[in-house]
Amino acid sequence: MKKIFFLIAAAALALAAIFFLRTHGRQNSIGAPNQSSEEKNLTAAPVPSASMPPAEKADAEFSEHDRAQSAVLENILASHNDNDMRLDTELKVLDTGAKKLFQQKYEQIPAEKRNERGTVIFLLGRNLAHESDIAFLSKVLAEPPCRSMQNCASDPPHSGDVHGDNGVEVTLAYPQIVALKSLERVLESGNKNPLFEQAMDTVHKATQSPVAKVAIMARAIEAKYSRH
Repeated sequence: MKKIFFLIAAAALALAAIFFLRTHGRQNSIGAPNQSSEEKNLTAAPVPSASMPPAEKADAEFSEHDRAQSAVLENILASHNDNDMRLDTELKVLDTGAKKLFQQKYEQIPAEKRNERGTVIFLLGRNLAHESDIAFLSKVLAEPPCRSMQNCASDPPHSGDVHGDNGVEVTLAYPQIVALKSLERVLESGNKNPLFEQAMDTVHKATQSPVAKVAIMARAIEAKYSRH
């Protein structure tokens, strides 16, 4: 009798364990027994972020007009037409958003494309209105020298043509030369211009440029306007 009793008890325990495991598993898959449907929705669905995704934030910085001007710039650079009339019409005045897009484009252009980079600086240099605009030109003037049209990091072979080498030197320094000319226009407006001191300071730093043509040009501009 005792053996039968133990067998019955063991069977009962086994059935209880199976019932517990099934019930517990079902609750895990459905949710806690006392959990309302609203609570389950809150726990199941991720809470949306209150902040705007970075890509949307970036897009929100720029107006349709900014992006249209950026598209025109892309088209002109692809055509290699320095005389495109749109440079003096559609791209003459740039808002803050367009200037940011143009600055981004400048940094994307390979260093060896000196003419394309110079064109972008020319357009930005006509629209110097804030300290950040001068600061960008300061970065351009502080770039390492471009030593060759084929590879800015390598010296070109000597051609023996003095006049030709002089022209190449100007081309290699073209973005910096355009930046200095843009700063000179600020200095021409006189020291009442709120950007005068920052422009003069930037020119002064350029007098120490490792690029001879840039340093010489910067010294001449500094000497001309330091009397104001």
